[in-house]
Amino acid sequence: RSELHGSNETLALELLKGERDESGKADERLAVNQAEQLNAAVSRWGGTDDSTFIQILAKNSPAQNRAIRTAYENKYNKSLESLIDRVSNKNLKKCLQALLLPPADYYAMRIRQAFVGLGTS
Repeated sequence: RSELHGSNETLALELLKGERDESGKADERLAVNQAEQLNAAVSRWGGTDDSTFIQILAKNSPAQNRAIRTAYENKYNKSLESLIDRVSNKNLKKCLQALLLPPADYYAMRIRQAFVGLGTS
């Protein structure tokens, strides 16, 4: 079975469009608004609107996603990662959490994970 179906496919196609703003500039007002949209995308009963997460996090620059993370934590007193943890699709959850990291931090994390169990600590 392909890894690219449903929300995973939607996220991959969104990223492949190349519309992601890489300018590095963050809009604090927009970040507050987007944090509210992400919070609203999770129902009280645990369901999530994956498309909202994809539309926001896949199109933003890494700096804008960091601003959303800060705005979310300031407004709701919990981490944005904990909100993303409520996404039911495990692969999508990992991808969305990766979009919150600066690219260099993500690559460093993946390299470190690759060496776990190879006689390193």
